[in-house]
Amino acid sequence: MSFDFAEIYRSTRLGLLTLAADLSDAEWMTLAPATPEWTVKDLYGHLTGVAADLLADNLEIVGSDEWTALQVAARADHSPQEVCAEWKAVGPEVEGRLAAIGSPLSSMVIDVWHHEQDVRNAVDRTANRSGEGLRLSLRAGKAIGPKMEQAGLAALHLHTDGYDRVFGIGNAEVTVSGNPYEMARALMGRRSFQQIRQFDWTGDPEPYLPIFSIFPPRSDALVE
Repeated sequence: MSFDFAEIYRSTRLGLLTLAADLSDAEWMTLAPATPEWTVKDLYGHLTGVAADLLADNLEIVGSDEWTALQVAARADHSPQEVCAEWKAVGPEVEGRLAAIGSPLSSMVIDVWHHEQDVRNAVDRTANRSGEGLRLSLRAGKAIGPKMEQAGLAALHLHTDGYDRVFGIGNAEVTVSGNPYEMARALMGRRSFQQIRQFDWTGDPEPYLPIFSIFPPRSDALVE
């Protein structure tokens, strides 16, 4: 399974910039349910900051809460239009890096795709529930394999429309099936234990719930 990382990022970035032109002042200040500490403007600030930090090689604390908080804070006094103008300016060079480097920067592509869904959910616009960004997010679920091994759990078979994979080592003793968008969002911490439990499981889901998400699952349900 191969991916055009630059194209996934480009199409997602352009989709968000197109959406930005249609947002009201109130929508920019709306808290995003998926990231309750951030407004829609903060999400754009984060995504712009990730792009700028990559090009500036500001990666010493990459991925940390401090890193992302600094990105948002650095643009707190900028207007939404200024934030978007910065992303427009740096985006093409980021896409060039992605075209050249590819997979090592896949987490950046997954991040922008999920934040697009976060934004669209916050402002009640239809989410992009298909395509290569979704497939890439499902593939990223392989990161739960080591967590399963550390917990002494047998391999898990994830089955959904267009994607079939065994995470972990050995034969899978438990299978989880469900809607691909719901599973992709769950793998990135956008669904609660209860929502994950409601997927179609063959076998006992309980031991897998704490490690099903790459990021900590939500305490409350997120419905999109």
